Amino acid sequence: MVCSVLIPSWQGSHKLPALLAALRTQSVQADEILVALDGPDSESLQLLERWSQLLPQLRALPLPHAGKGATRNRAAAASRGDLLCFLDDDMLPPSGWLAAHRQHHALGRAGVLSGPTPDGGYDQPNEMERWRQAQSRLWHRAEVEAYPDPLPPTSDLLPGANFSVSRQLFDQLGRFREDLPDGEDLEFCHRLHAAGQPLYYAPRAAAFHRDRITARSAAQRSRGHFAADALLRELGIHRIKPWHAPGWRARLLGCRPLFRPLTSDFWLTAIDRRWLGALPERWRHRIYTAIFHARDLCNTAAP
Repeated sequence: MVCSVLIPSWQGSHKLPALLAALRTQSVQADEILVALDGPDSESLQLLERWSQLLPQLRALPLPHAGKGATRNRAAAASRGDLLCFLDDDMLPPSGWLAAHRQHHALGRAGVLSGPTPDGGYDQPNEMERWRQAQSRLWHRAEVEAYPDPLPPTSDLLPGANFSVSRQLFDQLGRFREDLPDGEDLEFCHRLHAAGQPLYYAPRAAAFHRDRITARSAAQRSRGHFAADALLRELGIHRIKPWHAPGWRARLLGCRPLFRPLTSDFWLTAIDRRWLGALPERWRHRIYTAIFHARDLCNTAAP
């Protein structure tokens, strides 16, 4: 079984060294590592050329800018593996990450294997990153405790940043949609379930999400998610959120005016400048959770 690790990257020269160093220390090595550059990026090309001296199986694939879904598809088409393992360029896989993916598929299981993507791996996390790490630990602990193997067909735990699939099934399902600005992994997961294929979830296949963010950059990114969510809803696909549960949606719709004050950009500045730093961390994190849930709710709960 030939294994290809596929990494879409957009202007990622500052993120790739940590990822490549982690791939170099894997307990089981990939047969091919293909970094697909989404648009002109001379810095990343030079970096990858240097790193190919340490990782002989590393290749760069320069592409025109087309978005993450299209870049993943081009990488898959250009790769030679029977097994495709997808990572984003801001991920940090522990040494056993690739072994977990390879061992799963070596058992002859159909479908897709996904792994947790907890936030972590920061050297000196800022206030927002510390909150994200704390939230991530809670969320991923709940995932491990709540979900069986394979996952139920209602699950959307297929992060494009960390999953593996056979080339045959990836092609059979039609690869990623390329017209979605975000959420292409969720739409792919929807088609996987519709085809009756299983989705497996393995904590041992975890990879840390090492995305450097601030409260303001996270909010800007969320606006892109909201636009993508609108397109996904037109396809009948919804991200699973706590307020999508029966009964909660109707109750919270009537309370939206109460949440509006928390959506002010004032609160983003307060987080980034640590204006609430005198409060205990537990209290601060609860406030940050309320702020981002309010922004999310007020942008996604409208009928």
